[in-house]
Amino acid sequence: MKNITAYIVGSIIASLALIPPIYFSVDAPSAYWPWWIIIAGFLGFYTLFIKTDFIVKVVAIGGFLNCFFSADPYVSFTSYISLVAGCYFYILCRSIKDYKPVFKILQCLLVFTAFMFIVQFFGQDRLLNFGRVRNFSGDYCFGIIGQHMQSGSFSVILSAALLPFSMINLGFPFIVSTICNSAGSFICAIIGLFTFLIEGRDKKHVFKSIGFLVLIFIAWMILSGKISENMSNSGGRLGVWLSSLEMSFKHPIAGWGMSTYKGIFPALGGIKTIPWKTAHNCWIQIIFEFGYTGFLIASIYFSGLFIRLIKLTRRRAKRDMAYKCLAGLMMIAVNMMFHFPTRMIQTILIIIFFLAYCEGVTDGRVKIKSS
Repeated sequence: MKNITAYIVGSIIASLALIPPIYFSVDAPSAYWPWWIIIAGFLGFYTLFIKTDFIVKVVAIGGFLNCFFSADPYVSFTSYISLVAGCYFYILCRSIKDYKPVFKILQCLLVFTAFMFIVQFFGQDRLLNFGRVRNFSGDYCFGIIGQHMQSGSFSVILSAALLPFSMINLGFPFIVSTICNSAGSFICAIIGLFTFLIEGRDKKHVFKSIGFLVLIFIAWMILSGKISENMSNSGGRLGVWLSSLEMSFKHPIAGWGMSTYKGIFPALGGIKTIPWKTAHNCWIQIIFEFGYTGFLIASIYFSGLFIRLIKLTRRRAKRDMAYKCLAGLMMIAVNMMFHFPTRMIQTILIIIFFLAYCEGVTDGRVKIKSS
C-alpha cells in the first residue's frame, strides 16, 4: 500500500485528537517500572545511531539525563516514556514521502470538530452534552476536547498545521475562539493571518485590516474583564508566570524536572486561588521543568526553523509555502505563550507533525510545485 507511513501517522494523530475529556489514575510503580524506563532510556540513546535531526538526539538523550536531576524522579522518569515516544513519532513523520494523506486526515478532523461545534451551538449535542444549552461552567463539553479554553487552543494548533494544505482553515480558530470566549486563541489567529497576508500585498491595507482585528481583540479583553483577571498578581496568569520564574531561579540549569510542575507549583508557588497544574505558558513551564538550558535549546530550535523559513521566502518557487509554514509556526509559538498545547494529548502530536513537515520544506524533502 502506497504512503502507508503517512496513513499510520495520520491515524495516530486522529486517534489521540479524538479523545474526549476523561479522568484516569495511574497505579503505584510496579516491579516492571525500572525495566520500562531502562528500555526508554536505551531507545533515547539509540537515536545516536539513527540518521535523524540533531534536535531529536538532544531531546531524547538530554531528557533522560534531566530525569536524574529531577525533584521528583518517579514522575520525570515515567513521563520520559512519552517524551521518547514523541521523538520516534517525529522520526516517523520525517520519513513520509507524500504528506497529502496526513493533511486529508487532519482536514477531516477539523470538519468533524466543526460539526460538533454546530450541534452544540444549537443545543442539539446529545452525544457529549445530552442536549444541554451552552455554558462556560460545570462539565459542559466544547467541541470534542471539553474545556472551552483548551478547545480554542486545539483549533489554533489544528488550523496552523493545515495551513500548508489550505489557507481557508485559518478561519476556523477565529470562529471557535469566539464561541469558546478564548481571546488568546483569537490573537493567535490574527498573527497567523498577518504573517500570511504580508507576502507581496499592499502593506497599507494589510495593516489596516489587522489593526481592525487588534482593536476588536483589545475591546474584547477590556469588556470581558480578561485583562484585569489575567494581570492579577494574586491569582491571574501574570502572577503565576512571575511566581514560576521566581521558583525557576532555585534550579536554573536543570529545572525542577520534567512534568513536575503540577505537583510542585500548587504546593510551593504561593498562589492560593486554584491549583495551577500548568503555567498556561509552555515557554515558562519549559524553564521551570528543564531550566534555562532546556529553554535555550527550545529557543534555538524554533528560531533556527523560523530563520530558515524566512530565507525560503526569497525563493520564488517556495515563497508561498514558506509563508504558510511561517504563519503556522507563529500561531503555535504564540499559542504556547497563553495556553499549554505541548501538555495536551490532543495537540502535541499535531505540533510534532507540523514541525517535521516544516523541516522537510526547508531541507527540500517536501516537493513543492512552483506556482
